[in-house]
Formats: sequence, structure tokens, C-alpha cells
Amino acid sequence: MAHNGLLRDYERELAKLTGNDKNVINALTELANVNKPRAPEIVAAIEKVIKQIPKDRHLSHIYLLDSICKNLGEPYSSLFEHHIVQTFTHIFKFANEKVRQSMHKLRVTWNDADLFSKKLNELDVKTNQLDPAWPIAKPKRPGTNNKIIINPKKLPGGMPSIPQQIARVHPAQKTDAERETEMIREELLRKEKELLELKKKQVEIELAKQKKFGDLKITKLNEQQQ
Repeated sequence: MAHNGLLRDYERELAKLTGNDKNVINALTELANVNKPRAPEIVAAIEKVIKQIPKDRHLSHIYLLDSICKNLGEPYSSLFEHHIVQTFTHIFKFANEKVRQSMHKLRVTWNDADLFSKKLNELDVKTNQLDPAWPIAKPKRPGTNNKIIINPKKLPGGMPSIPQQIARVHPAQKTDAERETEMIREELLRKEKELLELKKKQVEIELAKQKKFGDLKITKLNEQQQ
């Protein structure tokens, strides 16, 4: 994709995202990856289109935003963070109950993914103003985490006195949005593998053509010499 007209070209590709099509989301995510140096234009294109498209296409575009940030990271995460509150609430305002539930599931994954951490509390507050049922998560304090640290000296007999079933840390269950993101990532890897195989076959065919052409020239040269 050339530098000039990049925004227009990406918007044209975005027009193909008319539903929650994983293949289109994969392709647009990969296109954003290839054009990382032009990340500001890509982000601007997505934010612009979200304001223009019909509301029944909003959810697929917030999924695209999520896919790009979780799979590609910076600079996309920081760039989308600037207007994530406005983007999210714009979509939420026009969404039906089913779409709002899907948006909440997606929003929860941003805590674990550490996405838009500076804006999540504001996002919750603004969304709650649109729907009082929307929960407002407590903002994380800098330098804190959810781990409980226990001083073994304060326990009778030290750490071995803690039952193993309590001390063991169980991994968190994956949410629907996280599973969907994994599926998208796996599909993208499969597509990349297929593309590499296709390119390999094209190179083999081209080499075979060149070899055949070279053999033909040698044959004609031998015939002329005879």
C-alpha cells in the first residue's frame, strides 16, 4: 500500500467488513501489521468509519480494534487509547441489549490484557451515564496488583501449614472474547502458512518454466549446428 492514499485504501478495505467476519478481521489486522509505520493513518481511518457506518456494523469494528491492539500492540494500543472513550460510548449509545452484553464481555478482557488502562475508569463512568446498569470497575493504583503476599514467619509452622489446595494458584478461565481472539490469531497464522506455500509453488513453477525455456534454446542451438 503506497503512502499516498493510504487512508483511502484502508477505508476501502474496511467497507468489506459488513459483519463479524473473522476472515475480513484477520485480513485487516494483517494489513495494519504490514503498514505499522503508517499506524496513525490506519487508526484515523477506523475511527472515522465507525462514526459513519450503520449501527448494525459497529460491533464488528470494535472487534477489529480489539484484534489489532491485542495482536499487534504498540503503537496501535496507545493511538486507539486517545479516543477509546468516545469510540466505545458512540457504539454503545446506538447498540441494542445483545450488542451491549457483547461489548461488556470485550471490555472485561481489557483488564487482563492491560489495554487502555489510563482510560478504562473514564470509559466505565461515561458508559454508566448511558446505562446505569453498566458496572464501574475500580481503577488500579499504580504499582499495585491483585496478589496476596503472606509472610511465612507469621504462620504456625511456616508455609507448609497452608493447605496445598489453597496455596495453588488456578489459572483464570478464558472469556469468550479471549477465545475468539485466539481463534482469530490461529486463523491468521494458518492463512500466513497457506500464503507461504502458495508463494513457494509459484517460485517452483517459475523455475520450471525457465528451465524448460533454457532446454528448448539448447535444443534449437544443437539443431542449427547439425
